[in-house]
Amino acid sequence: MAVNVAGTKVAYQKTKVFDTAGAHTFVHPLPGKNIEVFVELIGAAGGGTNSGTSGGDGGASIWDTGGSNTTANGGSGSADNTTAGSGFINGYNYTGGNQAAAVSVPTIMSGLYGNAGGVSDPTDNTATGGSGYVKRFNATISGDINITVGAAGSNTANINPSQDGACIVHYNVIESETPVMVSATPQVDEYLEFTWRSDVNAPSQDLGSQAVNTLWLDTEVLDTGNYGSVTSGSNTFSLDAGTYEFEVFVPLYDGTDSNAQSNTIMLWNETDGQLERSILSPTTFDSYSNTGHIPFKGVIKIASTKSFSLKFQSSDTAANADYYVGPEYAFDPTTGTHDRTRITLTRKAYS
Repeated sequence: MAVNVAGTKVAYQKTKVFDTAGAHTFVHPLPGKNIEVFVELIGAAGGGTNSGTSGGDGGASIWDTGGSNTTANGGSGSADNTTAGSGFINGYNYTGGNQAAAVSVPTIMSGLYGNAGGVSDPTDNTATGGSGYVKRFNATISGDINITVGAAGSNTANINPSQDGACIVHYNVIESETPVMVSATPQVDEYLEFTWRSDVNAPSQDLGSQAVNTLWLDTEVLDTGNYGSVTSGSNTFSLDAGTYEFEVFVPLYDGTDSNAQSNTIMLWNETDGQLERSILSPTTFDSYSNTGHIPFKGVIKIASTKSFSLKFQSSDTAANADYYVGPEYAFDPTTGTHDRTRITLTRKAYS
């Protein structure tokens, strides 16, 4: 759905996808008449490298109206094997090690278009390119539109191929009542993710027992609509007004094998000084190495920008009780970084 300037919701009947690099034409279904379209334009990703040479830059994708064009730039290629490229999502640097499993980077557009290739076998110093940029907009058109889809940047060995850009056109086959440009924000879901990102060998966060602890968060991984941010050094994140579905992941483990029967994870509203949501998990730990991945999902609605944090408290009263946020044991590389505590959010289109 989208909203035009008169406040009328528009349900789009058809979708046309252009996802191969080069020149294309969107053929108007009703020549000479005005129709409304909603366009998602994605630039191509930059290439990566494991050598001193640079990866290729991703090409721009262009919606060409013959006048005021709209351009989604491509991501840049890595400058060398230690300097990742920039983009809508910046590239990643990997230090050589013995990790055999493939390594991927966060994706845009459900992983289908404009994403940088991950590292397939980072035995060398390796840097990936940046993803393509994304433009979303509404328009009213009366004729064919020329489209350019950006080509992915070139890359060297140990890098999976980067993706070309794309242009996705949602449209109707009925004439618009009023031939106007649509200026309201398109009503689509947007996605956010905040995490504690650390070196794989970094110490765990020590939570002790019974005391309320603020869980560490320091990195914005994704924000497709620019609706939030992480506050550096405070372990808090802000969200603009809207309705958000959220899911929290905390890789906990019991450092003293004290077999606690309940732990509480809280979403705390720092702005208003109040508990927003919480979950009590009857998790029993039976060994030092076992983790308790507490599932925590919910929905919140806020009328203005608010600051939040994630907090943890255990009910364990044992004198030697001690809890930690540790590494995710299913993923055990020898070098690089990975995410520990994290929260993912979906800002709903009806916000």
